[in-house]
Amino acid sequence: MAEAVAARKRKVTKRGATRRQLLEVLAGSMLERRLDSLGRQADAPFARAAVGASDLSPEARIATVRFATTPEDWPAALAVGEQELRRALEHGFSPAELAEQLADSERALQASTER
Repeated sequence: MAEAVAARKRKVTKRGATRRQLLEVLAGSMLERRLDSLGRQADAPFARAAVGASDLSPEARIATVRFATTPEDWPAALAVGEQELRRALEHGFSPAELAEQLADSERALQASTER
């Protein structure tokens, strides 16, 4: 598991916080999808990955990437995670990745209203 803690830089309005949270959830889900795809490859150093973020309100924000891996493969898993996180931060996500995630989110919301 890798974690990063960041201090809050400024006060965020309720509307701004909601928008930021939505963007973080979408970005985390798209990063997790990328990592899951890599984890399904035959030579992958991990089997599964999970991405999340949480608040230590109001002072800090914690971002987490977790891997299901072996003790021998954890350095390689961490390297893949770091590379993919860096790629997401530097280059963002493709329109196709966003469209796929939005469609999945819409399906999940629709399913939750049918229960």
